[in-house]
Amino acid sequence: MVDSSFRFKSFTLDLGRLCLRSPLGQVDLRRKSFEVLRYLVEHAGRVVTKEDVIKAVWPDVTVSDESLTQCISEVRRALDDKDQQIIKTIPRRGYLMDVSISTGGETALAPPHAIKTKDASKADLKESLERVAERDPEEALAIFDGAQAVHRYEGTARGR
Repeated sequence: MVDSSFRFKSFTLDLGRLCLRSPLGQVDLRRKSFEVLRYLVEHAGRVVTKEDVIKAVWPDVTVSDESLTQCISEVRRALDDKDQQIIKTIPRRGYLMDVSISTGGETALAPPHAIKTKDASKADLKESLERVAERDPEEALAIFDGAQAVHRYEGTARGR
């Protein structure tokens, strides 16, 4: 059975009526913006790429990133999410719906920060990769070369 509505924050995404409701009433969204929100809600708690969203919302049609960007902007305005607390943009990766989603009275999907990392080194690697992604490619390579040397000699990259 497919859930007919999703609840998050103070909003309800009603798939049966194809509308978004807030405590103040129905929020108007264009059809494609509604579909973008639906896709993000259905994939809450994980980063989805722009390509994934575009394929889901505009199947068999070639559209630019600008079409998706306009829909995301409209959805953020509808959710009053100017600070990106609900839908986060993850640089060079995509979008993340970062709120708990409930269906039928149960929490169906949890935000990623509620998921515990079993291995701290995985979290360290993720943080390191995010920091390096913002740098010049040559500078990033130099950082990794230094990290490989530290690992090879079983040392630590921390200061003395």
